[in-house]
Amino acid sequence: MENIGVVVLASLVVAYGFLSKRLSQTAFTGPILFMAFGLVAGPPALDWLRPDTAVRLVSLTLEATLVLVLFTDAFNIDVGKLRDAIRLPGRLLAIGFPVMVLLGWAAAVWLFPELGWLGALLVAVLLAPTDAALGVAVISNPRVPVPIRNALNIESGLNDGLALPLFFVVLGAASAAEGTGWSGGVLEAVVFQVLVASLVGIAVGAGAARLGVAAVERGWAEAGWVQIALVGVAFVAWGLADGLGASGFIAAWVAGLSCGIVSRARLDRPVEFSETLGRGLTLVVFAIFGALGLGPNLSDVDGRIILYAALSLGFIRMISVVLATAGTGLDVATKGFLGWFGPRGLASIILVLIVLEEGEVPGTPLIADLMIATVALSVVLHGATAWWGSNRYADRIASGS
Repeated sequence: MENIGVVVLASLVVAYGFLSKRLSQTAFTGPILFMAFGLVAGPPALDWLRPDTAVRLVSLTLEATLVLVLFTDAFNIDVGKLRDAIRLPGRLLAIGFPVMVLLGWAAAVWLFPELGWLGALLVAVLLAPTDAALGVAVISNPRVPVPIRNALNIESGLNDGLALPLFFVVLGAASAAEGTGWSGGVLEAVVFQVLVASLVGIAVGAGAARLGVAAVERGWAEAGWVQIALVGVAFVAWGLADGLGASGFIAAWVAGLSCGIVSRARLDRPVEFSETLGRGLTLVVFAIFGALGLGPNLSDVDGRIILYAALSLGFIRMISVVLATAGTGLDVATKGFLGWFGPRGLASIILVLIVLEEGEVPGTPLIADLMIATVALSVVLHGATAWWGSNRYADRIASGS
């Protein structure tokens, strides 16, 4: 039977959609199930992809998913209320994120000297962004105090924006210097990329938002089509910036932020469709990750790689949160909860894909293996403990112990 892979994958999407609320309260999260499907079914499950287009189609699927996630995350940032809500997530971003990168860098230099200091820094940066999608039961559990849920959600939504410019700086340096030194022109090129991407994002996001608001207020547009149109806005920003030699991902994030500032309060649930589409595509990404990433490379994962993944998810994340929350008065349970639920996922997968496409970074296979091991371990550990762990934490807070 032709296209059996499409049928099975689509059936899994249907089954998960109908059971999503029930499964969210178990250890069987969407990323776990879809990654397991990809791992078990393997590349044959994707045999509907033509060999001459498979690599590019997979790449586009992953990139499109990140574009949507970045756009909607940024759109939902309420800048007006951010000052009141940013204290804890602000510490996680301003203190915790740099500490994560520095400790991850030190650990990579120690365990993998063959990567060189730039390659090790690249590993640390691409494994620093967290992914709230892997701990959705945590941020959606009403028993967990709202400030803690918001902190994890805001941190996940904003740290991609912090990681992207730094990632492109380090990637450019690693490519230009081949792991041996720094090229002054690299920084200028990256600054140009970030500046152009930001300008494109502001122009596209704010411009489209004003047009959308005007169309709705004049009765020219239906609410459903406005939601669809905003998906297009994300990809217009991405495509234009990429065509100008800038970062399409940064442009998509800035476009979402600009669009949200102008239109959030004036449109009815404008990114509901974008969020739903992004969640669906994220599950497909984890199926692809299991089939084309985890399965074929599982034999390459050795003890050093597993140790680094464990350090990144556990010790390094925990230390960064402890330092970030010093002096806040948070109890040990809350610091431990924030420290544990820092899963890695979509952003790390996409950033490694960019490294692979660059093709000039020494140690690229090892960098990819480190990402695969860390994300796979995170999918299992954070997904399996999200509902149970959030309820245990809520019980402890409620008892006052």
